[in-house]
Amino acid sequence: MEDGEGLSAVDYLDQAFEVIREEARDNPAFAARMVKALGGEVVFPNSAKRDILNPLSVAASETETAMRNLYSGLSAAELRGVLREHNLASSVDVRGLAGPDLLDMLVRRAREKAAERMSTR
Repeated sequence: MEDGEGLSAVDYLDQAFEVIREEARDNPAFAARMVKALGGEVVFPNSAKRDILNPLSVAASETETAMRNLYSGLSAAELRGVLREHNLASSVDVRGLAGPDLLDMLVRRAREKAAERMSTR
């Protein structure tokens, strides 16, 4: 590029998309929102599911089977965390429950809360 010349449109777009790519690498939730906004289907690694997936949003937009499939790879500890973080259960509610029971609780309570929110709109 010579003095006095600006970047071409392609150069600006390259820079913009590089910023988006960097943010997507560093922020899986951002990447998931971008892919969803573009109409794509996001496949989440189990390690990111707890941080990315909001069970109320999933319950409102997915079938029960799809929701179960999305959360099935999480450990019992991770399921407990999701339930507590999204105010779907207390520590007392989840104490002593195994993975399948926690998954049942997550699906049931998230779907109930999502349905409740939809009915108040």
